[in-house]
Amino acid sequence: MIGWLRKAWRARLGRDASKRLFREKADLLGRKPLRAEEALVITGDPRGGTTWLMEVLSAWPGTAINWEPLHHLHGAVPEAMHWGKRPFIPEHDRDPERLRVMRELLTAQRSTEWTLRYCSKEQAQRAERILTKFVRANLLLPWMTATIAFERKPILLLRHPVPTVLSHLKAFPDPSHSAPSIRIPDQIFTERYVEHEPYLNSLQTGLERTLAMWCVNNLSTLRHPRHGLDWIVVHYEDLLLDPASSLERIAAAWRAPVAPWIENAQRDRSSATDFARDRLSEPSAQAAKWMQRIDAAQAARLQGILDRFGIDAYRMDSPLPQGRTRDLAGA
Repeated sequence: MIGWLRKAWRARLGRDASKRLFREKADLLGRKPLRAEEALVITGDPRGGTTWLMEVLSAWPGTAINWEPLHHLHGAVPEAMHWGKRPFIPEHDRDPERLRVMRELLTAQRSTEWTLRYCSKEQAQRAERILTKFVRANLLLPWMTATIAFERKPILLLRHPVPTVLSHLKAFPDPSHSAPSIRIPDQIFTERYVEHEPYLNSLQTGLERTLAMWCVNNLSTLRHPRHGLDWIVVHYEDLLLDPASSLERIAAAWRAPVAPWIENAQRDRSSATDFARDRLSEPSAQAAKWMQRIDAAQAARLQGILDRFGIDAYRMDSPLPQGRTRDLAGA
């Protein structure tokens, strides 16, 4: 057989096999009596450690992974609903169709090849619970927890926003970050973009603009009166420096066995999305390495952005969350 034809045939067989496997997994999960109230949820920002935490927590036997169902291209939300890349739904919203879709996402009753890419067939067969990992649901937490009575509180994983956006810019270069102006996205509930559009368009660098967008896409959740009450706040830096303590806190809240998680965390602190494979072996050095990339003038401008939005959980003079006094040199 001609070489190119052989490659095309193998690619076709691979695609067909992938589709068959997806249908088998979706069918197995579709027959499970799963409820949204039983769902496990991790949400955070891109490059914020959510994949690593997902991989650790998936060691709980009977857990099936549901991967990024809100992705605007590959996820499972109908395009006609216009949820957008970073959806927001007001806490008081009770639209039955939106709630139905979210319930179906959390139980993997609405899925794609993308959302089940990290769910093995064995996981689907043995699934007692669904662990959904988001990097697009931070703004949805107040609405989700107001409309779904979660038996185990969702986890909000926070990482210092500057290394988060530095990593995101490195991993996913986006020309829009250096565009002359911000465009209001075509999605529902865009008030936050409209409110901050003049300020966003006044910023000069992609790093500054991306940091400001991090603030815009987290502010209402961080300021919510139930922040840290209706969802569990976990700091990436705490998880990195002392994984056992963070995992024990999650296990206590979720009534889950912590031993398989700790064993999984000790095995490898990198994740499937650590594309650069540049993670340092020393956790304290890993937590602080981004500070070497920021000069004093940049740090002052970035701190000004955090101050403008009232973000006080992190500052530019420390890689750790505010209130942490751990000596990084001796961590």
